[in-house]
Amino acid sequence: MELLLAPGQVWTRYEPLGVVAVFGSWNAPMVTTLKPLVQAITAGNCCIVKPSEVSAHSSAAIKKLVDTYLDQESIICIEGGVEVATTVNGLPLDLICFTGSTQVGKIVAKKAAENLTPCILELGGKCPAVIDHDAQMDFTSGKISFAKFFNSGQICISPDYVFVHETRVKEFVKQVEEAHKSMFGEKPTGCELQGKMINDMHCKRVKGLLESCGGTVACGGKVNLEARHIEPTVILQPDLDSKLMTEEIFGPVLPVFPFRDIKEVIKFVNARDKPLAVYYFGNANSANSHRLSQQTSSGAYVTNDAITQINSHHMGFGGVGKSGTGRHGGFEGFKCFSNRKGILVKGPAPAMIAKMLVPPYSDRMKNFLRGWGVTLMLTTTDSIAFWFRVFFILIAAAIVKIFFF
Repeated sequence: MELLLAPGQVWTRYEPLGVVAVFGSWNAPMVTTLKPLVQAITAGNCCIVKPSEVSAHSSAAIKKLVDTYLDQESIICIEGGVEVATTVNGLPLDLICFTGSTQVGKIVAKKAAENLTPCILELGGKCPAVIDHDAQMDFTSGKISFAKFFNSGQICISPDYVFVHETRVKEFVKQVEEAHKSMFGEKPTGCELQGKMINDMHCKRVKGLLESCGGTVACGGKVNLEARHIEPTVILQPDLDSKLMTEEIFGPVLPVFPFRDIKEVIKFVNARDKPLAVYYFGNANSANSHRLSQQTSSGAYVTNDAITQINSHHMGFGGVGKSGTGRHGGFEGFKCFSNRKGILVKGPAPAMIAKMLVPPYSDRMKNFLRGWGVTLMLTTTDSIAFWFRVFFILIAAAIVKIFFF
């Protein structure tokens, strides 16, 4: 603790915030609803859970689980549409955790601001992946294919577009095509492992992105509206001003751009909204990797992997800027769901010292406070103890030298 506050003790106590609302998303309803709920309960809060009505069957399953196994006096699950969500959003809550699009996240934050309710916002964004000249392509193509095409690309942290070193583009496209066919097959109606588009509207939306993006379709491109299936698709150099490149895709479509120098990639990424994650495939200790990590801003930076970072309890999951604010998962999430109360415990000071620190001040005390006040506030007892240890070690070394050498 600071020397000015000594003697005493200082620590942080984590307390429940109170009542927390958890709004889950439709694309990964169990993860985005139940994981924050567990975090909220762990921190000691009461909870209102609102699953997304878009994934209706998952919403019903979550409600059944909550109603069956959790204390109904402290945790309730509410189903419904926009009207229900808006009503919950407007309550004088202690915290809101929302997972969804940036557009809806703005609405949630604006409504919450009426009650000064803080928010954890896990939003969207366009996560870039960079494949460098020294990447192990068979490994990389498999990782990218799974991360992008699993769940038909309806994952907020999936790679939204890829920069591939100009010497490896053809190789990458070929191996991605082989990888996704190996994983998901070639049935015109798709397969369970890839999954369907969530509904007709989103299927038509991604179809529209494909038809208006320009560029060259390197593989895939077929759309089966009746089956809500979109074939895993790679598009080379689509128009940068197309909706495919200005909106979050949220579908199994992967734009690919060649690059020569990592400066081009960094400039491109920094010219756009900050993403949930930046992925790099290549030598993790290379200069390019360090530059990409240090010169871009994102919720996470991952080398030679993609989307699996959400499973780590050693770093909180979340975004930055328009990709979100706050964290859930692990200790970082626990802190966001808690009130971090600062505790200072002191006994009464001797009367002489207490009088010295309050007006009126003598000229000598004024000079002392001007000269040493800031030092006393910035100097900690830990640092004092450290220098005492250094001092005694030096004294002991001098004694040993005098008597034994």
